[in-house]
Amino acid sequence: AGVALGSMAGTGKPQVEISDCYYFGTLSSANGNCGGILGNGQQVVVERCWNAGYIQSGNYTGGLAGQISDATIKDCYNAGTVYNQSTSSVGGLIGYLSGSASKTSIENCLSFGTIFNSIIARSENCEFIGQNTVSVTLKNCYYDSQVAGWGGKIGPKTTKELTTGTAIDGFDTSVWQFAAGMYPRLKKSANLDIALLNATPFFLADGESHGKVTKNFTVSSLNDVDWEITGTTQARISGTTVNITRGSKLV
Repeated sequence: AGVALGSMAGTGKPQVEISDCYYFGTLSSANGNCGGILGNGQQVVVERCWNAGYIQSGNYTGGLAGQISDATIKDCYNAGTVYNQSTSSVGGLIGYLSGSASKTSIENCLSFGTIFNSIIARSENCEFIGQNTVSVTLKNCYYDSQVAGWGGKIGPKTTKELTTGTAIDGFDTSVWQFAAGMYPRLKKSANLDIALLNATPFFLADGESHGKVTKNFTVSSLNDVDWEITGTTQARISGTTVNITRGSKLV
């Protein structure tokens, strides 16, 4: 069996509380459970945490947690990359969720990091949860349908909608920072360079998403971010405009 990997804990003990944490870097395992904050957890509480790292595994894989049960997740977000082409248990927030609905709560969470998973094994609402055995309601949870989305019905918003700077209904403005042209951030870490970097968006053309890009798009000029495109001749950047070669498809 593979080990469980998480930046704060590989396996969280029952009733552990993790708050005000973030991760950036790389976590990778061939067959272990990987999460940006927690690998495994039971009866855990995760609040005001976020991931900006690259999380990769051949097993349960999530931006925040690989596998959890009877958990409370509140005021968290994933801005990092989650990669698993092997199973359906890969999600923007949680790879595999189990337990009891009465003991599970997911509230005020965002997913705007890219998810790479198998089109054959892809589960609905993988923007948040890869494999879900709990009939739980995601309250006030939203994802970027152009960057993180694969068509999930829960909480889709365009990049523009998530970066208006207007507070999202139900989100506590003493916890979250909202600024025009940027993704929401958690206030306690809002001014860290890594938080600013990952809150700086690019804007795909209306109607397009990361799965198929055929039109020119723009990148933000905020926060002194230097944008670069490598590994393809199908797109070139000039100023804040990314030009797509005519007739090509950038995937």
